[in-house]
Amino acid sequence: MIKNTLAQGSLKQRIIRGGYWALGGKIITILLGFFINILLARILSPVDFGVYYLLQTFISISVTIVVLGFDNGIIKFLSEKIAKNEQHELRRIFVNISLTILASSLLYILVLNVGAIKIISKIMDYPEFIDFKLLIFIWLLIASLQRIVTEAFRGLQKINLATIFGGSVRGGIYYYFVFFVGLLIIYLVQDDSALRTVINYTILGIFTSLILSIYFFIFITPKSNKSEHKFNFRKSLKTTFLMFLTSLAVIILSRADIWLVGALNTKEDVALYASAVRFVVLINSSLMIINAFLPPFISELYTKMEFEKLENILRTSALIAGIPAFIFLILLILFSKSILSLIYGDFYTNANTILIILSLGQLMNVISGACGFVLMMTGNQTINFINTLITVIYSLITAFLFNHFWGSTGIAIAFSTAIFFQNVLNILAVKKRLGIYTFISLDFRNLPNIINNLMAK
Repeated sequence: MIKNTLAQGSLKQRIIRGGYWALGGKIITILLGFFINILLARILSPVDFGVYYLLQTFISISVTIVVLGFDNGIIKFLSEKIAKNEQHELRRIFVNISLTILASSLLYILVLNVGAIKIISKIMDYPEFIDFKLLIFIWLLIASLQRIVTEAFRGLQKINLATIFGGSVRGGIYYYFVFFVGLLIIYLVQDDSALRTVINYTILGIFTSLILSIYFFIFITPKSNKSEHKFNFRKSLKTTFLMFLTSLAVIILSRADIWLVGALNTKEDVALYASAVRFVVLINSSLMIINAFLPPFISELYTKMEFEKLENILRTSALIAGIPAFIFLILLILFSKSILSLIYGDFYTNANTILIILSLGQLMNVISGACGFVLMMTGNQTINFINTLITVIYSLITAFLFNHFWGSTGIAIAFSTAIFFQNVLNILAVKKRLGIYTFISLDFRNLPNIINNLMAK
């Protein structure tokens, strides 16, 4: 039965199995994302393209707020229960966290509805936030719940299900496929209300993914024992609160740039910047593959105090992620204008410089390894939050300053250098707290031996 296969197999088998799914899923979503970007650029005008990306960014930030850090917390809680062979507690934890997120989502939507979204629309000078208010609320609610289910699969070490049903934020295969088919239909029928229809298909993909995800979670987990203690919400929130603050700071660091472009520059500048951001994910995709399955194993090895093995896994993973990232960066530097023209059209070639600058920042993310996840999964959330907060303050101040001199390009410089400083601070913090490094290992000659050693039982 599937229900008896949670955390089955050695560490080696589970890492390899998770890696295969994460790699395969990322390859598929990159290919689908490539065609999705082509269709979006041809369906939407440059202004609507920028609006859609701003809405996506707003949903990403809002989801991070309403999940209260439980997206990372549920990974930790479920992995610990599996390690302790308390699988009868899994559903209880999932249900209680899901109800908490449902309540926080509805409260957040209420705050938006009574006036907050009007303020945002006025400040940004984007009336679309009012025009699509109901759709935004639905999108936010189901995306928040979907985030919890996806991370619950990671906590169960079911990377295959997390990869398939990742939703719009996490880039699940199912969502990407539904969205691609929807865009193809819009393109073929030449829908006059293209932006609204694009949002509708986005919501459809997330909603159906959520329903299927809940079904599979119930199917693979045992029924809860009613005699067990109830889920301690206050204690759990205390654990996840710093994770929440850190995640919020991280999402601001990774999304605030497009909002600043929207507030300080033209709508055409937003479209150009958004096209660069949507494509630069190629640089970071290899690290996203690693981070898709690594966190529960970080928690497991830390619990067992196996620091040498943990360092080997982290540094070798950074090397494996770094190789394709370097290749993508070289291709972007050499052919960025041609690539942008091919995917988006001639107008978007003006995003050439921004694309290269953002790519350099993401490369630093890759070569630094999973330093942020290590801090969060080993009880060092405080230092991770402080480092991220310092970086966010730096990025916002320099972005306003640099925009005055170089416009959107200056904002890209500010946020890319912020990513560099954040990773340096996190690497040093991991070394001080755990005595290990996470950054890329440059000893290519010993790569086969390192992989064999770190994958040993």
